[in-house]
Amino acid sequence: PGADYNPINACTAFDSRPGQGASGGFLGERNDGAATTYQITGSYTGQGGTVVGCGVPAGADAVLVNLVSIQADFAGNFQAFATGSNPTGGVLNFAPTSPVMNNSNAVVVPLSAAGQLDLFTNAPSAAGAATTHARGVILGYFD
Repeated sequence: PGADYNPINACTAFDSRPGQGASGGFLGERNDGAATTYQITGSYTGQGGTVVGCGVPAGADAVLVNLVSIQADFAGNFQAFATGSNPTGGVLNFAPTSPVMNNSNAVVVPLSAAGQLDLFTNAPSAAGAATTHARGVILGYFD
């Protein structure tokens, strides 16, 4: 409440697929029961997507992000929340399909004071296994 929305050109802040610029812990399918912390403000490297940042300034309170589950192996959901806080529920449900289809949902996600968000992968049937690739496209921010 009371925050101003600032649209930006759609910008990929993270993408876990090979060939999209991700490296280290950002590369590969997200694992059930694990959270990945993504930097949204400023510049960043290794997350996949753009390496110069999406233009979200320090101090932004939240972002409008289109979350995408790509090639899910198990049914589950993503939970997205400010790093250091607790998730409140799923923001994107996904399931394996034939033919393979991606699932997406645009949601407003709060950011931590450091400009980060966590993406938690919840796929109970996977029991800790890799479940789906993740992509986050920033559409705007609130300040």
